[in-house]
Amino acid sequence: MFVSLAFAAVLAASSAAPETAPPPAAPPASAPAPEPARTAAKEEKVICKYEAETGSRFSKKVCMTPSQMKARRDEARKAVSDIQTNGGIAP
Repeated sequence: MFVSLAFAAVLAASSAAPETAPPPAAPPASAPAPEPARTAAKEEKVICKYEAETGSRFSKKVCMTPSQMKARRDEARKAVSDIQTNGGIAP
């Protein structure tokens, strides 16, 4: 009986409404929103491909730009090189 009363007291205390924070100040409406800066370079196209996921029979869809794919590939090569150089010990 005491346990159920203690449980009810804890439940009632935890269900009390938390204090709400005041709403954040709104930015002035008179300032126009700046347009996103366009680069002179051609926008890269997003390429999607399916990759085998370790431990699963299903493949995973991955979408990236060619530069993101190159960066990911370079990181993977560097990780393998570091493991081979250091004998599997973290530097």
